[in-house]
Amino acid sequence: MPRSSFFAARSRTAVATKTFAVLVFAFLFAAGTALGAHHRVRPSGFHGTTGTQNTTPTVTTTTPQATTPTVTTTTPQATTPTVTATTPQATAAVVTVNVPVPSSGAYWGEFVDESIASVGQRASQVGRSFGIAHFYNDWYKTWGGARSDEKQLADSGTIVFDHITPRRYGTSEIVRWAQVANGSQDSRIDQMAGYAKSLGHPMFIGFHVEPETDIGVYGTAADYVAAYRHLVQRFTAQGATNVSWVWQTEGYSSHYAQYAALYPGDDVIDWIAWDPYNWYTCHSNSWQSFAQVVQPFYSWLQANGHANKPFMLGEYGSPEAGDGGTAKRQWFLDALKVMKAGQFPNLKALVYFDSSRDCSWRIDTSPTALDGFAQMGADNFFHP
Repeated sequence: MPRSSFFAARSRTAVATKTFAVLVFAFLFAAGTALGAHHRVRPSGFHGTTGTQNTTPTVTTTTPQATTPTVTTTTPQATTPTVTATTPQATAAVVTVNVPVPSSGAYWGEFVDESIASVGQRASQVGRSFGIAHFYNDWYKTWGGARSDEKQLADSGTIVFDHITPRRYGTSEIVRWAQVANGSQDSRIDQMAGYAKSLGHPMFIGFHVEPETDIGVYGTAADYVAAYRHLVQRFTAQGATNVSWVWQTEGYSSHYAQYAALYPGDDVIDWIAWDPYNWYTCHSNSWQSFAQVVQPFYSWLQANGHANKPFMLGEYGSPEAGDGGTAKRQWFLDALKVMKAGQFPNLKALVYFDSSRDCSWRIDTSPTALDGFAQMGADNFFHP
């Protein structure tokens, strides 16, 4: 082939080859471009093959987000605050509002003159602390805060029982029941309420012990009821909700006709108390047992709509019989016997009148009498 023809043919071949190469390159470039374009439309979270692309994003990004927040953030918040914040507060209120009524047995306590130091002395004589310490207070007692002596008793486990009478001890000055009820005494009542609240323990309070003997002097039975109810309402408004309110009467049959009109109402009274005594020679009576002096008013209360309340002997006592204390000792042991036998199931507190007022009621009128009282208090029945 001539050189020119050769070069011409080679030139044609080269051109054809280049043309083919260009076409191949163009094809490959186009294919690569198409593949690159397909890669860019994948979800940004894609980590698998094309086969998992259409499945994994749906499970991973959608399903967990629809489920996990509902379980984690909603369910605990709807349940935990309700159980934690509500239940403990409801329980605490039940425990602190009132003096608990013993489910079995009864409280055992004393009134010892007006001296708290005497309570400790008597406790050492009988070999145990008292469940209740009873004190009588006039209207003008300083109620600025919890007295340290009563506070110490309460802190040690003794229930303080304060009785308030609207008069000034040692004088003829009185505050009539209508004055208590009409709000004119509220500043003083608020001091009392502040004291009760600051004590920090459940306590008993009674208003005007044995009011049936003072009708006419202090007002009418309706005045007494209004005064008592106002006192309770004022204490409650001041936040003194640790008080159990006691209605305490003499409990004698000569006053039965008055009691219905003198009762302040179930909504304000927590405990009912009365004061039975074996008067014996003090009032020229025959000797009477514990059961004989307790039974009459106990039965009256049961028969007159008060069986729903716990009962208390706010005072009780016996003198000696001139036999060196033998009869008085037995009187205490018989009291223990009838209480344990269940003769008075509503009777949940016995508070002895350890004093020489009117008669010699003291527990230590003789060593023999003291021994009987100590044996009575040592029994588990009086450790509720």
